[in-house]
Amino acid sequence: MKIKNYYCKQWTIKELKGMDDLYEVRKLTNTYNLIAADTETSGLHIILDKAFCLTFAIVNKEERLGKAYVIDLRNRNKSYLELVESILLSGKELIFWNAKFDLHMLHNIGMTHLIEHPKLKDAMIYARLANPAIPTDKGGPDLSLKPYSVKHIDSDAKSYEREVAIAKRELAIKRNNKLKEMGVKIGELNTFLKDKINTADDLPSEIRDILLDTSYNPDNYENIPWNVLKQYAAFDAIFTIENY
Repeated sequence: MKIKNYYCKQWTIKELKGMDDLYEVRKLTNTYNLIAADTETSGLHIILDKAFCLTFAIVNKEERLGKAYVIDLRNRNKSYLELVESILLSGKELIFWNAKFDLHMLHNIGMTHLIEHPKLKDAMIYARLANPAIPTDKGGPDLSLKPYSVKHIDSDAKSYEREVAIAKRELAIKRNNKLKEMGVKIGELNTFLKDKINTADDLPSEIRDILLDTSYNPDNYENIPWNVLKQYAAFDAIFTIENY
């Protein structure tokens, strides 16, 4: 069954670049005062990795209109990042999906005040409270953003990540081919690494270097082409606020 259950009657998406773009959006947050944010990151480690892309969605609840913005955070100076942070702090409510992850990643690039927002919300916690506490392998709901959005907001929600999945798969194939050239059996390597006792440090240095090379890492979204990533990223912010 097709589901289209958007709160907002209309969504627009725009990439923000210079300071002037940010100042224009800052003016809007007086009326578009509900803000949801999401990050794309260099990896999943909450200390070593960091956000390089920020998307946020703002909503005018009275008119039910939404605007989503994408920002490339790479090579930005302190003043630029402080202005971006001030926009997020200007909302009456600031919403994330799995907030602790995004807050860590933004903290790692200097946005240290977001945790102080008086109405900081984690929409995933609301989703958890709205559903029975049953594990997914026993029939419980998947609380990941896209599967949850497919069920409640838009049955086509996962379509926005297809190109990202293709890019990630190509990276994994590239890395595996490099390892195969060295005589590595990928199945045996995966079995070795699945054992929590083992780490990359237990491998020969030449294999370890490839596994740790960020240019081969499918979890490093900096490897995803920007034109593919920004559409995917914008919808993460949109679905966060729509679920909320």
